[in-house]
Amino acid sequence: MTGPKKNIPNSFATRAIHHGYDPQDEHGALTPPLHLTSTFAFATAEEGGEMFQGERAGHIYSR
Repeated sequence: MTGPKKNIPNSFATRAIHHGYDPQDEHGALTPPLHLTSTFAFATAEEGGEMFQGERAGHIYSR
């Protein structure tokens, strides 16, 4: 039998992934969800162009 678990602090990577995450934003999920997509749709070509130029906020690519 092992002894009681020591209170080991989370590593930098763990803290970085979970920093600023609010479970209520994702229906109460305790860990940040994985969104397995790398491209996004735009309502119009103009909207997409504005996002790529940095003139409009939005997602254009992720990895």
